[in-house]
Amino acid sequence: SAQSVTLAEANEDQTALTLNWTDAAEGLENAVAEYTLYVNAGAADIFSEPQTYDLGIEKTKAFTNKELNDLALQFGIAEATTGNLKFLVYAEADGFEAVQSNELSVSVTTYKETFVGPANLYMLGSATDFGWDIENALVIPMKSGEQNIYEATGITIRLTPNDVGFKFFFSGDWSDSRFFGQDPSGEFGAMAVKQGDGFEFQ
Repeated sequence: SAQSVTLAEANEDQTALTLNWTDAAEGLENAVAEYTLYVNAGAADIFSEPQTYDLGIEKTKAFTNKELNDLALQFGIAEATTGNLKFLVYAEADGFEAVQSNELSVSVTTYKETFVGPANLYMLGSATDFGWDIENALVIPMKSGEQNIYEATGITIRLTPNDVGFKFFFSGDWSDSRFFGQDPSGEFGAMAVKQGDGFEFQ
């Protein structure tokens, strides 16, 4: 059977979908079934690069709004759109042939998460006086009462052919690899959240 779920960021910690199934070992003498839940994109083969959950003897699995939203995005459903996920339960019991449930298709309408920046940004770059040493980074705090607004003054930027790069990192100890950098698809000064190497603000 098909179901539909509309997710909401305001309810991100509340349960959005609960799956339940019957005991696959019922009627089998001395058998205890253990279950694995498979999840995949609606158009995909359920066993082709799925997300799996090893559930032991549990016969239920719940997803919060956020968990299901993240899962939908993982399988290519864009933010604030509707797409399908499929679910299947695989049951195994020692001494007996494994069995699987029918596939369940669920229509999921996702939400776009509100971005919340870190309390501080850490500015580094070859175009600055701080270089790329995180211990020398300029700490730029979020303005009080203004979400995602950061302000710093008196910074010297050397926009020369060989020294043009700088980034605003999310952490001062590399524990978070995200940073703000120039959005390559936008105008100069347009920022985007990136992760890992590349995308210097130039």
